Amino acid sequence: SMAAGATTPANRRFIIVCGVILSSQTLTGTACKAIKALRDAARADGADDLDPAWLSAKEGVADVISMVNFRNNKAKFLVALATSVKRCRGRVAESTEGYLGYKGVGKELAGLLLLVNKPELAATWCGREAPPPQDLEPRGAADNVQRRQGAERRPRRLNAAEIAPTR
Repeated sequence: SMAAGATTPANRRFIIVCGVILSSQTLTGTACKAIKALRDAARADGADDLDPAWLSAKEGVADVISMVNFRNNKAKFLVALATSVKRCRGRVAESTEGYLGYKGVGKELAGLLLLVNKPELAATWCGREAPPPQDLEPRGAADNVQRRQGAERRPRRLNAAEIAPTR
């Protein structure tokens, strides 16, 4: 899972906030891959794990998280988050107002973080294995079905020439 094996509860919470930021407009499985890539890069650089000190000083974060949508903006948000948490001596926010103070976190993500990023829930969530990704129906086929169903519900347009033929 996303933060399994994190060294401390505070670090686990930091990783979950990073994951939630990365998951915005991105599939959850892809966000998890990006977190894994960040954690592997941190360990390759000699850090214990993905932590604020390493991330705030890291160059090329966008290249590490290249698999997510809007990677350049998300990289900026992650570095700003890491800098903010580092400035607070490693403490991650625990309130909606605190989460809203992080760049890239709006009301929806703050509400999600308020639900998910509690120590006991984070421990449970991080201890579980992530479910395998599900194969989704190709978008084009689903759109065609919806279009056909909509056409069946709408009355057909009448052709004026068929109703009152002209001479």
